[in-house]
Amino acid sequence: RTDCPQGDDETCDTCPPLKPTKCPTSGECIMDVWMCNNRLDCADGWDERNCTECPSANPFRCNVTESCLPLAWICDGTPDCGTAIGGLVDSSDEDDCNACPEWSPS
Repeated sequence: RTDCPQGDDETCDTCPPLKPTKCPTSGECIMDVWMCNNRLDCADGWDERNCTECPSANPFRCNVTESCLPLAWICDGTPDCGTAIGGLVDSSDEDDCNACPEWSPS
């Protein structure tokens, strides 16, 4: 909402706490978990460039699509990695979810 006659109150250089990352070209503010998640959240795709390592907000890397996901999405019953080129569905975030660590009595 513009409150000032010149619209000065609408020019902000910072992003709000819930969306702290600013897309450089478009100026959109996005959530940190949207970085390197295989979805274009910045208009120019900046949030998906140079994703050689997963950011701390999305530490799990999918095996096929190489998407980065938050840990809360791992073994949640829904494949979140997406579809790779060629139509292969990557469900690596749901692999080995029934595996239990070795247990031995003390």
